[in-house]
Amino acid sequence: MFLLGCSTLRAQAPPVEGFVEVDGGRIFYEMTGAGTPMIFIHDGILHRETWDEQFVEFGRSAQSIRWD
Repeated sequence: MFLLGCSTLRAQAPPVEGFVEVDGGRIFYEMTGAGTPMIFIHDGILHRETWDEQFVEFGRSAQSIRWD
């Protein structure tokens, strides 16, 4: 079996989840991938799942971070 561009087909580990403590509260985040960080910011009306497709795709070549 021969695959072109197989290096881009690598499996991803499940996202790392956690909370960042801020004044008076905390913010939930998810991270996946490695390398240069790319932070996905929503408009405050929607939620982090807005970035589902981009989060996974960019996580293949960069560190993807999204929050709620």
